[in-house]
Amino acid sequence: DVCSSDLTPRLVENPNQATLRLFMNADFASQNKGYNRSVVLNTRGTADVVACESISLGDNGLVSLGDTGVDADLQTTIDSIEHRLKIVRKIAAKQAAKKKPQADAIGESRMENRIRGEFHQQLSQQIQQANEKLRQAMDTPVLKRLGITKPDRNSWSHTDSLALQWKVRSGTQFGADAPCPFPPDPCGLTLQVHQSVVANLLDPILAGRIIRSNEMDGYKAQFGDLAKGIPRRDEDGDWHLTLNSFQPVEVVFDDNLIKFRIKTLKIEREDQALDNPATIEAAYKLVDRKSTRLNSSHSSVSRMPSS
Repeated sequence: DVCSSDLTPRLVENPNQATLRLFMNADFASQNKGYNRSVVLNTRGTADVVACESISLGDNGLVSLGDTGVDADLQTTIDSIEHRLKIVRKIAAKQAAKKKPQADAIGESRMENRIRGEFHQQLSQQIQQANEKLRQAMDTPVLKRLGITKPDRNSWSHTDSLALQWKVRSGTQFGADAPCPFPPDPCGLTLQVHQSVVANLLDPILAGRIIRSNEMDGYKAQFGDLAKGIPRRDEDGDWHLTLNSFQPVEVVFDDNLIKFRIKTLKIEREDQALDNPATIEAAYKLVDRKSTRLNSSHSSVSRMPSS
């Protein structure tokens, strides 16, 4: 048997869960031998096959809806009949021609049942592997150790677009009241981030935390380049930074600016101390860099003056 195929996904209208339907188009060809006592029937068959099944994104990952459909158009040709007697070959040829429509219908039905079972089985195995990878990514020990709760996940789909929403919020934290609208112009993949995400992620980690200068080496080892900051000199002395007990880090998106605000309750440096609350802010601006070689633009972030 020889089979070549291609798989095409199509989005399905579903306001409750993102759903798509997978279509497989295949060309099937085979060489067969049929036996009836001492008579051998040599045939070849070709078929255009279409198989489809829907999958949806639920709370626990991808799930098959089990609505597997298969349609096969089988065409067979009798190439030769083998027997040592010519009269037997003539009789067998007449009988084979008479029963060919019924035999083709039976063969087509068996082919559809076989493809239906194999298509669903292979798709289910791939879904299981994908869900396992998703669970491993979500159940990392780091998230549990830092006390970060799993985000609430939601999805929906239209015939021309698909949306995934992750809401990062727990307890009394703020969050977006409604999902972001779809962009007016189609642009492939769009990532929309609400400004509360960063604060909600960092709140259980940094709220009320005291950051000490002698701990910076540990932060660098744990977070790499993200925690390097400004190099510390020996003559600077030791310092302590007590962060706010509620939303110590805030991100604000404002007029093409990304503003990071760190709120402190107390700043100490050797024998000096600032006991009043303070806010440290750094602003970054999105700029476009145009490449003359590729005639394309790339987004980057430039630092604005701090206050």
